Amino acid sequence: MRADLFLLGYCELGVKADDVPAFLNLCHREGFVYSPLQPSEEESDMRIRCRLLTARAIQRAAAQRNITVYRLKTGGLPLFFHRYRLRAGLWLGGVLALLLIWLASGVIWDVRVEGEGELDTDRIREELASCGLAPGRRLSSLDTDAIESRLLTGSDGVAWVSVNIKGTVAYVQVRELLKPEAPGEQEKGEGGVNLVALCDGRVESVRLVRGEVMVGPGDLIREGQLLISGVRDMGDGSYDVMAAAGEVWARTEHTLTVKIPMSREEKVYVGQKKVKKTLFFFGKPIKITKSTGIIEGNCDTIKKMENVCLFGTVPLPLAIETVEYLPYEIKSVTMTEKEASEQAFAALSDELAGAVEGKTLLSQSIRCEITQEHCLIHCTYRCIENIARPQPFAHGTGAKTR
Repeated sequence: MRADLFLLGYCELGVKADDVPAFLNLCHREGFVYSPLQPSEEESDMRIRCRLLTARAIQRAAAQRNITVYRLKTGGLPLFFHRYRLRAGLWLGGVLALLLIWLASGVIWDVRVEGEGELDTDRIREELASCGLAPGRRLSSLDTDAIESRLLTGSDGVAWVSVNIKGTVAYVQVRELLKPEAPGEQEKGEGGVNLVALCDGRVESVRLVRGEVMVGPGDLIREGQLLISGVRDMGDGSYDVMAAAGEVWARTEHTLTVKIPMSREEKVYVGQKKVKKTLFFFGKPIKITKSTGIIEGNCDTIKKMENVCLFGTVPLPLAIETVEYLPYEIKSVTMTEKEASEQAFAALSDELAGAVEGKTLLSQSIRCEITQEHCLIHCTYRCIENIARPQPFAHGTGAKTR
C-alpha cells in the first residue's frame, strides 16, 4: 500500500462490469487518480483503490451519470483516529508514551563494551558505572574525557579506553594492559645454565645446540644427572659460562595410578523450584514476582539477565533478571564394579593422554584392583621423551679463570 493512501485515508470502490467502459471514460475526463483495476470478489465486477476525498468525488460524478459505483472498504490513519476518538485512556496512554520517549531520549539506554584481550566486560561495566557512565545517566551530564581518565587511573588492567556516545547508546572500547612477562630461568641465571635429567632413563640420542655434552647414546642416567654442561673449558686455563641448550631423548618408564571411590555423593534435585523475576528500567530494579520466601536446606541458584530489544535488534533500557532456586539433597550412591571400572578407565585415558603429550609412547601395562572402598588402576607406560631441563647455576656471564 502506498504511504499517502495510509496517511490520508483510502477507499476501495466496486464498479459493475457493464459500467466499466463508462467509468473509465469518466475518470479520464475528470482526471481522477486511482490504482489499476482489479477483479472484485464478485466475478463480473472490478474494483479500484483511491484516496477518501477522491472516492467521494467519483461517487458523486458516477451518480449523475447513472454509473453503478459502490463502496467496498475504507481504511487509513484518519479513520483509525476517528474510530477511537472517544477513548480517553488510549489517547492519554499515547501522550504518556510520547512523553516517556522524549524524556528517555536524553539519557543513556545501553552501554556496549568491546575489549581487546582477555578483559571481563562485566567488570568493565561496573567500573564504568562507578565512573559515572551507566544506563539512566543524563546525556547532558556526561563528560567522556573525565570518564576515560577515571577508568584509566582506577583500573589496573586497562591500558587504553575510548568512550563514544551515539544517540542513546554509549560505545566503549578498551584495551588490556599487557604486563611484561616474568624473566625465565635462563634470564635469571644470566647465561649460566646446565641441562640436567628430568627423570631416570636410557639415552637414545642427543641434539646439541650449545654447551658441553656429558652423556651419550646407551648411557643409563638418573634424575638430576648433568646432561649438557653450561661450562666449557677454553683450553687456556679459563672457562666460558653459557646457557646450555639442546635435547636429550631417552627411554623412560612412568607409573600412573587412578583411584575411584566405590561410593560417591550425588546431587538430587527435590521439591519445586522457585523463580523470582525483576525488571530493570534504566538500571533501577522493579520486582515483578513476589518474594520466594526462605528456602531451607541446600539450594542451587541460577541467575540469568536478558536485555529487551525492539524488533530483536534495537536495545531498550529494559532488562529482565530471572533467578531460579533449585533445592537439592546430597545422597550417597554406591557403584557396581563395572561402573567403577568404566569410570576409572575413562579417567586413566584422560590422564595418560596428557602425560604422553609430546612423547613417543612405546608400550603400557595396566592392572586393575577393586576393593570395598575403591577401584584402583595402575598403569606403567614406557616412552621416549626429551628429559633435559634447564638448571641455573651461577650469576654473571663471560670467561672465568680457574
